[in-house]
Amino acid sequence: MIRALLAAALLAPDLCRADVGINIYGLSWHLNADRAHAQGMDNWFNPGLGVRYRVPGERFDYFFDAGFYRDSARNTALLAGGAAHWRATERARLGLALVVFNSKTYNSGKTFVTPLPLIGWE
Repeated sequence: MIRALLAAALLAPDLCRADVGINIYGLSWHLNADRAHAQGMDNWFNPGLGVRYRVPGERFDYFFDAGFYRDSARNTALLAGGAAHWRATERARLGLALVVFNSKTYNSGKTFVTPLPLIGWE
């Protein structure tokens, strides 16, 4: 109990600087369009919504996302995960996320966890 309170006190300044935002999903690009079309996964318009909880830091920004979107096979995909973004330069961000996905399209409809590399520009 004391450790939890101490950890909360140490993290409190960062948590007070946290941002909450909305993710708007919209488009996807398929590297092999012919193969995607043959598999029935060629939907490029992928509307969806999500929420993001971001905690900025000096060298890293941390965030947690949850959302849903219409995937490339026109099924609803659910996702949730956390990530760290390294501030490589003033504007460039590099990072890695660990994401839980669920959709009929991927992994035979079974929920799975996957790492995702991230590149961002602010």
